[in-house]
Amino acid sequence: MASQRDADGEPFRVRLESADEFYQRIDGGTADALSVRSEAELARLFAPANVRLLRELGSDEPTTVADLAGVLDRDEDEIADALNVLERFGLVRVDPDENGRVERAAVRYDSVEISIPLE
Repeated sequence: MASQRDADGEPFRVRLESADEFYQRIDGGTADALSVRSEAELARLFAPANVRLLRELGSDEPTTVADLAGVLDRDEDEIADALNVLERFGLVRVDPDENGRVERAAVRYDSVEISIPLE
């Protein structure tokens, strides 16, 4: 899988916001970020194991599930499950094998920006 990123250097943006704040933002024409509704959801998505996985993918090597499992000292099924979640949120791109299981993956962005309102 090529290591070409989707966003030409633009970061992946994540906002911690309520549903009302999200709908106000998109009604105003700004749909530039993933909306996360709770601190718990944000913590699950960017758990240390997922951040390590994203960083390893960002290094361009390794990209197969087997290689990632070896480098990160994790089970292959655990890596594949995490990659599927990260793909659903738009952070990674995955290539399935002939059985539909994740075989290879790549990050889609060079960085992540998280916005948390403090007011």
